[in-house]
Amino acid sequence: MLTLTCTVHDVNGGLLWLIEKQASNLLSLFDSVVVVATKGTASSVSMALRERGISVVVRPNNTVGLTFYESLKQGWATGADRIFYADFDRILHWTEFRSAELKKLVTALRRADKTDYLVLERSPRAYRTHHEALIKTEAIANSVISGVLDGYAMHDYLGGAFVLSRRAAEWALHEGKTKDLGFYSLWPLLTALHKGKITYRRCEGLEWETPDRYRDEIKKAGGIAKWRESLNS
Repeated sequence: MLTLTCTVHDVNGGLLWLIEKQASNLLSLFDSVVVVATKGTASSVSMALRERGISVVVRPNNTVGLTFYESLKQGWATGADRIFYADFDRILHWTEFRSAELKKLVTALRRADKTDYLVLERSPRAYRTHHEALIKTEAIANSVISGVLDGYAMHDYLGGAFVLSRRAAEWALHEGKTKDLGFYSLWPLLTALHKGKITYRRCEGLEWETPDRYRDEIKKAGGIAKWRESLNS
């Protein structure tokens, strides 16, 4: 069984147009889909998801690490053999713009595999679609995590998507609760400490998804290039 579990923080309902288009496709790809919404997420988003058959859990606060932890907990509770985590805006973007790649990945995940933690990395092209401020700061975090886990090999641990075996999820749930973004390094580290298998897969669909929520702002700014530049402070 393959469960998709996600987190969402969408105050203004910018993802509604993608939910309307892609919710049914997500339900057809995965055996179960669960979305953990922050307290600040627009009620219209949660309502739209529930109306389309997606399970929604609303957290009482917006503590980022606990929101991700709850997402993993909810995915594990479905009884899945494999838990596919993705930021909800990312998986919607992936389904909308790179559906063939995502379907191929899901098919591969359903085959017998001994991987405990699959890091879904942004391809070089997908990484370049992000704004410069994010690229430069995330490079530091990725460098630190890679240095601990992989020595000289450089990997992208902050792509917002990864897949855990059931036992890797249990390790994370028992030992990996954190209030901040430390889970990005802690969960794969726990897998390594427990002698689990970590593998990597580059994906084109992990492009910069944030613009999908701000189409009106992008139009007012004069296009995506100018809007991206406005974020590079």
